[in-house]
Amino acid sequence: MASQLQDRVARAKQANYKDSEIWNELRKNSDFNNRVKQARAAGFTQDQIAQQLGLKVKFIDSKPKPKPQPAPKPEKPSLLVDIGAGMDDIFSGIKQGALWAGDRAAKQSNINLGTNFDTNDYGKFTKAKAEEKAFYEKTRKESGAGMNVGRFIGQTVATLPVSAAAKGFGTAKVLSGPGAKVLAQNALVGGAIGGAGFAENAGQRGLNVAAGAAGGAVGAVAGDKVGKGIAKVAQKTVPSVKAAAQTRVSQTIDDQIEAALKQRNINIGDLSDNIVNGLRKDVAAALKSGKAVNQEAVARKVVFDRVGIRPTKAQLTGDPKLWQKQAELAKIQGAGDPLREKLIQDNQVLTGLLDDVTTNTGGKADDAYGAAQNAVTSLKAQNTQNKQFINAAYDNARKTPGNDAVLDGRGFANDAITKLDEQYAMSSLPPSVSKIIKDIEKTPDSFTLGKSEELVKILNREYKASLQNGQPTSATYAIGVVRDALEGRQSEAMRNLAATGGNDAATAYQFARNANKFNAQQIESIPLLKDAIKGTEPDKLFQKHVLNSNVAELKKTVDLLNNVDPQSVADIKGQVLKHISNQSINQNGQFSPAGMKRVLDSIGDRRLNTLFSPEEVLKIKDIGMAGHYLVTQPAHSYVNNSNTSAALMNFFLGVVDLPGVKYVAGPFKRAANAVKVNNALKPSITSGTKVPEATLNNMRYGNGEKAVIEQLTKLGVIGGANQVSR
Repeated sequence: MASQLQDRVARAKQANYKDSEIWNELRKNSDFNNRVKQARAAGFTQDQIAQQLGLKVKFIDSKPKPKPQPAPKPEKPSLLVDIGAGMDDIFSGIKQGALWAGDRAAKQSNINLGTNFDTNDYGKFTKAKAEEKAFYEKTRKESGAGMNVGRFIGQTVATLPVSAAAKGFGTAKVLSGPGAKVLAQNALVGGAIGGAGFAENAGQRGLNVAAGAAGGAVGAVAGDKVGKGIAKVAQKTVPSVKAAAQTRVSQTIDDQIEAALKQRNINIGDLSDNIVNGLRKDVAAALKSGKAVNQEAVARKVVFDRVGIRPTKAQLTGDPKLWQKQAELAKIQGAGDPLREKLIQDNQVLTGLLDDVTTNTGGKADDAYGAAQNAVTSLKAQNTQNKQFINAAYDNARKTPGNDAVLDGRGFANDAITKLDEQYAMSSLPPSVSKIIKDIEKTPDSFTLGKSEELVKILNREYKASLQNGQPTSATYAIGVVRDALEGRQSEAMRNLAATGGNDAATAYQFARNANKFNAQQIESIPLLKDAIKGTEPDKLFQKHVLNSNVAELKKTVDLLNNVDPQSVADIKGQVLKHISNQSINQNGQFSPAGMKRVLDSIGDRRLNTLFSPEEVLKIKDIGMAGHYLVTQPAHSYVNNSNTSAALMNFFLGVVDLPGVKYVAGPFKRAANAVKVNNALKPSITSGTKVPEATLNNMRYGNGEKAVIEQLTKLGVIGGANQVSR
């Protein structure tokens, strides 16, 4: 009854009725008057009665009553009593539902079957339980018990089975589509909790359901916030939690970087510490701002950082729209000057980078002719030394004991004549060589080891004499047949002498022959040396044997030159880079990405890797890629290269700059265009989209922290539903 009167008073106050008017209206009710009389008989004044209803009314009490003695203060309910009251809130509500269903069934049975079941069990239980709860509340209030924690605990325990259906927000934001679904589910759970609680009547039960739904949703949000707050405090104060949080942040940042670099086959472990630290700083700032990382920008930044170039925002991202805006801004006179100057300087910077990498090779040749000439000179000098060594080895062999060892002269002569006849080459053999063979055939015992080596020298001399303009003749071929026959008999004799031992001359000749064979093979495997010996012009040698050479042959050339004259290798490298630079820079000084790509493609990766170190190759390619990023217009950028819109802008700027209207031009130039140009000059790796909430939550919270947030969210559903619905 008291709660109903208080509700009526509250509604009247909301309708702007005065306290005295409300009191007078209440006194028109006979039941109210009887209660007032009973209260006054108990010693209460009208002022005290009105105050209990929240009213302030001035009364003239003609019959003041003696002030009653204050009743003794009731004892505060214990924690167990409060917990029991909380659990009873839920269980009595469940019983209410069962009794209500039973009354309906009894009523239907009485109608259909003529039974006489009691149909007011629900009403009687509700009335008795309401009085019981009112007495409990009055006792707590009068005892000054304060906040009822125990009742909340009891309600929480009783509603745990229902609250299991509540959900934490996880990666979903509260104000988002997924977040709305979570809120809806928690509202349903809260409504179920509210509906399960005790209600004085059906109307109150409906309010409990609605309030529980709202409380469940709001409580979930509060629980989520509290859980995240606890996690943040722990990350700042608990060393282990703080360390784990820092590890997650670092790992998330590295994951973002590696995902961006993967598309360019770049390994984060191959980058310098300075570049990696710069990337980590930028990615951390992007994640902190809530913006997603632009993977293309991250990959480009690596290249720009390695060559030391600060790009514009459009150059870093490759965004066609930003590129189009950049082009138009750069054309505006005055405001666009800083941007235009930056774009002009890009060409100078790229040229300077190519010059630097060329200088760092240490090459001193003025041109390709000089580089080839130095290489040829070094190779010829080495070949001369080889020949001197070989001649010395043969001289030593001729002076070594054992030269008088007799070879199979008759066998050699027979071999030579037979092979010449078989190949119809006898008639082409020079007479001097033919006479020597006949003499050996007549006196085979005079054909010693020493004489066989003398014959080798004669055959080599005749072989060279038989060449015409460097080309072999039939006589050359015939001499070669004789030389092969001689070499066969010499090899057989060397093996026999080595097997029996004791012939130092044979060993010395074998050593000299191996040295000569190695030198001949080296000349044959290095075409540059071969052509140099022939007297080919150096300028042709560079094009043929460096820029367009066989990779295997080029490697042998470089390896030999590194041994005999490293400076000649530096000269070649320097001239190769000058060739690349000449093909990459136009006559007007503008860098041509297409030109550099063509020249690098023509040289090929294998030749580059043969000539240059991995670090040098990376530098060269970075310059080419940086030039591409700086100069090449992205597809769909729709840059107006005719300058029409920029000219129109400059015209209007000139118009507003006329006397009398400069107050318009000044702010427009300084504020609008200057700000746009300034923004265009600031590179950023962030994209226009937000970081996925899942990424942020995985970075911010560990599994343990997520579990705490989830549990506090569910407890928020219980608390919100129970507190709001009571």
